[in-house]
Amino acid sequence: MGLCFLLYVRRINLEFSITEFHRVKVKMHNNNMEALIDLSKHLYDTSIEEVRLVEVPDFNYLTLYGEGPAQLDMHFLQAALTLFKVDEYAKKILSARTPMINICTNEITPIEVLWWKDDRPFDFNLDTRWKWAIMINEPAIVNKDVLNISKEMVLAENPDWSFTQSIALSHLSEGLSLQTSFKGDRAEGKKSLEKVHDFAKSKNLEFVGKYHEIYFEKPEGLRSTQLVTILRFPVSEIKISQII
Repeated sequence: MGLCFLLYVRRINLEFSITEFHRVKVKMHNNNMEALIDLSKHLYDTSIEEVRLVEVPDFNYLTLYGEGPAQLDMHFLQAALTLFKVDEYAKKILSARTPMINICTNEITPIEVLWWKDDRPFDFNLDTRWKWAIMINEPAIVNKDVLNISKEMVLAENPDWSFTQSIALSHLSEGLSLQTSFKGDRAEGKKSLEKVHDFAKSKNLEFVGKYHEIYFEKPEGLRSTQLVTILRFPVSEIKISQII
């Protein structure tokens, strides 16, 4: 479920996927390297279909903004493909620059999307044009320099990919969120979203952020009827004073 990083710490090999590589702090002490690793694998676990509360840490992303229908049209798919390619080059640059990190590309990097509209919550209405932000989770060491070089490499290979120059680094803070997963098309997603709404109501929770989907498929497979998707919605507790 993600590109895999190999981190060498005190001659011990620790292997984990990019979806688990959320925060790595490295300290030097007496010429020894120590790593404090915060793993949040449960945030990307597609096997859990019940609705649950999770605490989402702050993440860094490569991000591309646009708008379109919720059924993932060709405009969206081209944008996702462009972002995927820039991410691929960014990982290669990191691997070349940082000897302690090697990257294996035998797994799928999750593509994450925020969906919203200024005047209404997301509701899977396929006839509505929604705003979207396509994102790929990145370690903090992916900076503007790495991004700019990656974009140049993509444009050298695909000069007509107009989305490339619009890709930017962003930071997302979601915190307390409701999350579940489903497999299938938008009809299945609508059922899962209804479950999330019912759960929120039963726990006196209100939605406070943008609707968030995480797809475990390469861009060319995003319209598959067997697509596995994690659904996430930031929430907060409704206070008694708000009800009275």
